[in-house]
Amino acid sequence: MVVKHAAQAIVLDEDQVLLQKREDFKIWELPGGLVDVGETFAQAAVREAREETGLIVEVVRHVADIEQKQMGNCLHLYECRAIGGKLIKESNETVDAGWFDVHQLPERCSPLTEKYLTITLAHYPEAIQESVRYPLLGVIAYKLAISIRNFRNRRRR
Repeated sequence: MVVKHAAQAIVLDEDQVLLQKREDFKIWELPGGLVDVGETFAQAAVREAREETGLIVEVVRHVADIEQKQMGNCLHLYECRAIGGKLIKESNETVDAGWFDVHQLPERCSPLTEKYLTITLAHYPEAIQESVRYPLLGVIAYKLAISIRNFRNRRRR
């Protein structure tokens, strides 16, 4: 199986975290997405944050690598800080974006976002290496939702 690499930016400003509400699942999540050919994982996190929120960010540190075997993914997490740009509320993949208190996340926030934020705030001395397994029904539902989103996006072009 070919492993797809993805990166997420955990953008912090004191006790605030930047989240984007996904267009496809309507849940709040960290900005992120697949790594492009020729791009480092850190560069992908920076690019995805800009595409999905309008903010220019820089990487502070590498937080974790999370292998998601059933999904065929490896997710790379980076703590970042905003250094410019202007927050946008909508993009191709985002219906809203904003800053939230790290201890009071919005309703319909992805449980994984909460987990990744907790790992980030723990300030481990080295990047965490983890392998996770998801319930089979959840994997099937996720892959189906992504396929439907991709189909709708192709029809819009």
